[in-house]
Amino acid sequence: MNELFRRLKLKPGLSIEIGLASLFANILALATTLFVIQVLNRYVAHGIDATLTTLFTGVILAIILEYAFRRLRMRLARAVSAGPDQAIGSAGYNVLLKVKAGALERIPQGQRQQIMSASSSIEKAFGSGNIGAVFDVPFALLFVGVLFFISPLLSGIVGFFAIAVFIYGTLSAARLQKDTRQLLSASGNSNALIRSATGEIDTVRAFNASSFLGKLWQQQLENVQGLRRAMETRQGGTQIIVQTATALMSVLIVTFGATMVVAGDLNVGAMIGANILGARALMPISRFAQLGATFAEASESLSILREFAKLPLESDSGSFKTKYMGGLEFKDVAFVFPGGTTPLFESLSLSIKPGTILVISGSNSSGKPPCRVLLRAS
Repeated sequence: MNELFRRLKLKPGLSIEIGLASLFANILALATTLFVIQVLNRYVAHGIDATLTTLFTGVILAIILEYAFRRLRMRLARAVSAGPDQAIGSAGYNVLLKVKAGALERIPQGQRQQIMSASSSIEKAFGSGNIGAVFDVPFALLFVGVLFFISPLLSGIVGFFAIAVFIYGTLSAARLQKDTRQLLSASGNSNALIRSATGEIDTVRAFNASSFLGKLWQQQLENVQGLRRAMETRQGGTQIIVQTATALMSVLIVTFGATMVVAGDLNVGAMIGANILGARALMPISRFAQLGATFAEASESLSILREFAKLPLESDSGSFKTKYMGGLEFKDVAFVFPGGTTPLFESLSLSIKPGTILVISGSNSSGKPPCRVLLRAS
């Protein structure tokens, strides 16, 4: 969430516009509830078709305007995240290009892949839809406030469930962040094993390491799947809690509302409208509670990128070539193994032009692999 607030602070004008669009959209969302109340209280009671036509026209217009404001908010939210997403993606790749080779080699290959995929998790978490969902949360109070004018008692019931679901969702998100950290670490180890199996094919065959890697893979699978099941259980539990809270709230609203109708303190239309308002008040909070895993993954991805950015970088100063021709030339090259006295080969001179195909041939122990290594290093 801190990253979201940082992005909003970078563009305060757009943030205000998103807030205004959310305000108008949520005010217009009240039209459906008011339509139901007025139809039940006026049209059903008196049967005047002109009243129904007027109410129908008004609510359709309100729905169209609500849709327009939500589309506008989505466009504004995309503009808020476009710059930071681009900056994070570019920064991660630039560090990968400039980090010192020794520091980079200490990072396993699986974790390197994880570093580059971290920007995707961040971009997904702070997409326009999720930003809109966060902006809708405070406007749950709008529905609770309108319900207060219908019935303070029913408004209190809805407010209690809204606060309870919000607190539960916040605590669940904090627990999910710890699980996400462990899962990302385990996934990095899985990537390393996949890299060993696909990038070191000759080594695996030469040393018959397939059974060893297979055992490691089975252990890694059990670890990763266990963490995923734990996260799915926690996320599923959050969804079940939200659904149960919504059902209980609806039952309590109808129960207390019915007693108030019998007592003459409330009419049927207002009771049904109160039920709709309660559901609309709980909807944005429920969605926010279910975004906990997404924001937790984004938070851990940001931590990974920050740690990666702390690695020492190569200096940008000094001379460098601005135009690469692609040619390669050796003059009087010799190669001696460490500790050896006799060169494996010497007086090697050749010039390789761009696009040339080079074949290294020779008898056994003539120095083909060292020559290949020299060419690759050059």
